[in-house]
Amino acid sequence: MNDFNPILDALNDTDTQYIIEPKRKKRLIALMIAAAAAAMMLMTGFTVVLASGSPGVNVQIGRHTDHQFSYNITDKKGLNTPTKDELLKMGGVDDGIENSMYSFYFDDALPSDILKLYNAEPITLGNDNFIEQPCKIFVNSLGYNDGQCDYLDFNYQLTHKKSGVILRFSCYVSINDFDPIVTHETDETFDKEIIPLNDGSMCLILEQHIEKTDGSYSKADFSYDGIIYRVISTANNVDKELMKEILSDLGVL
Repeated sequence: MNDFNPILDALNDTDTQYIIEPKRKKRLIALMIAAAAAAMMLMTGFTVVLASGSPGVNVQIGRHTDHQFSYNITDKKGLNTPTKDELLKMGGVDDGIENSMYSFYFDDALPSDILKLYNAEPITLGNDNFIEQPCKIFVNSLGYNDGQCDYLDFNYQLTHKKSGVILRFSCYVSINDFDPIVTHETDETFDKEIIPLNDGSMCLILEQHIEKTDGSYSKADFSYDGIIYRVISTANNVDKELMKEILSDLGVL
């Protein structure tokens, strides 16, 4: 077990929100994201604010919001959606978060084992450039219509083999027309860069320098092969250039 898990345990009931506006659906929907992402925001200073701007990725400085790019999202077919009872039998713990079909976490599981339950195949699965170890994994099944899952949200931890840094990954897999508005709140201490990826998608990289430690936290937000990803460094030793190297080893750059 790593040092990050006690932080997740302490923040397990943290309520953090995205507001998303799905295509062809008129009302705004509140999505409760995993406590792991909330923990990362507190640790690194990264925040995501209530939705403003256009669908896709936005950056807000003060009261000014700029749209950066839209996600390239594809509805994925052939996914499994285990029931609450099935996840409980596998050792999952019900978070009890509202506004979701279910929100579970696994205290000590391999990311690949959980992802395979759903027949999900994100770019991190089976990538030899990253090391997986048992960690705390969050799984959300979200829907806007009763009894229908519109997308799945996975949050888990991997280690970048080359640098040894621990990273927290979130991936959002669309099943039924998922298209969120995501707005990152920043200030003048953040260094922002947008880079093109191999499939023509765009990626936002945010770096925040920490003067006290002379280190940097970084985050990448992008879609690739139809899935949305967010990668956050768990320690202040990842600058933009190292994040680009991480993205290259993911195979997207």
